[in-house]
Amino acid sequence: MIAFTEDLIIQSIATAVLDDSDMSELITRLDPKHFSLQEIAEQYETLLELYSSGELNSFQVRKRLPSISDTDIPLYGDSLLQAISDVKNEYKTRMFKSVIQLSNEKANNLEKSKEIDTLIESLNEKLQEILLDNDSERNFIYNSLIQNEIERFYKAEPKKMQGVNTGDRKLNYMLSGYQRKDLIVIGARPSMGKTAFGLFQTIEMALRGVRVGFFSLEMSVEQITTRIFSYLANKDSMKVRSGEFNESEKDEAVKTVIDVGELPIYINDEPSLTPIKMRGIAKLWKAKHQIDVIIIDYLQYMSTDTKFATRNDEVGYISKKCKALAKELNIPIIALAQLSRANEKRQDKKPILSDLRDSGNIEQDADVIMFLHRPDYYEGKSEIVSDLHINIAKNRNGLTGDMIKKYDKATGRMYAVMAAGESNQETIENNNLPF
Repeated sequence: MIAFTEDLIIQSIATAVLDDSDMSELITRLDPKHFSLQEIAEQYETLLELYSSGELNSFQVRKRLPSISDTDIPLYGDSLLQAISDVKNEYKTRMFKSVIQLSNEKANNLEKSKEIDTLIESLNEKLQEILLDNDSERNFIYNSLIQNEIERFYKAEPKKMQGVNTGDRKLNYMLSGYQRKDLIVIGARPSMGKTAFGLFQTIEMALRGVRVGFFSLEMSVEQITTRIFSYLANKDSMKVRSGEFNESEKDEAVKTVIDVGELPIYINDEPSLTPIKMRGIAKLWKAKHQIDVIIIDYLQYMSTDTKFATRNDEVGYISKKCKALAKELNIPIIALAQLSRANEKRQDKKPILSDLRDSGNIEQDADVIMFLHRPDYYEGKSEIVSDLHINIAKNRNGLTGDMIKKYDKATGRMYAVMAAGESNQETIENNNLPF
């Protein structure tokens, strides 16, 4: 039955009477791989080549594809759309059956528990490919696009944030919030405060009602929870872990944390996170909790099941998947990243964009790149409270520049430092919380 439908599609194209709208439907919605027979797929490719070169006519068809039979009733309009849908549905059915058959064969030969996880991931990836093989929805008409832009332009307010609240006044001003579909990379060398900054962002965003998904590849969920407790209670995290408080101090800390109420923070501490697993968990969070942003701590700890020539190639693949996921879920994704040792060879230890060049395509994939830097670390100082320098080194759609925060390493809290002559007036509307 499906072979008959496929033949009708080929014969209809070969008549050279289909108009441009019908041909456009074919080109954007049907690929050679969707046909059940290689011969028909090759015929389809040849016909599209003829159409693209302006040579789709009866003479060229007979010359290039003499085996195609004629039809007196070509498919067009709704009948053509239905035929395309039938062919694609049959293709999905074939692919689904092949995936099930392959998984059954592999399941019978499993020897190690780790192989089960790999098989499940592989199966999930193949099923996602089938599911996502839908008709193209990424073709837009300028007239409707510009109309939407005009409406957005009139509604835009200079003091109103356009993106997701970052939890920080200065960042909100410079970035106008984290923009949806953006990949934001926050890079630093070890011991600069990457995780602390990620949690600072997580907590401050959540306090403002932003729903945050946090992937912790380095620390366990228990360690993360202790840090959040210490931050909210404004207590030294080392003492919180050891319980180095009397009963009244403990009661006071617990009351402070409870008074904050519930926070929309969702944590996953999968140690061997792959892009496939991350996508599945993120989509679940999006469906169940409508998350607004994802934070990954940190990017280079992620892995894949694919073999790459170099680790840099693998990290590049991971960063592209992060960017793709941000676009798919329509949320910003913030990826913490470890920088190379290049800055340690320079007299000026301040990180620069080239410090990311040994980390795949992160520099190219990211929409925003920020660097964290603590000068006191390189000066051999060990104060509890440090100056944390934050440099927005790349911003595709806004300002770049520097800011400084006071970083309390004991509690994880960070406080704004106003530069000389800087006004507190440069804030985003409705963002008057203290940090």
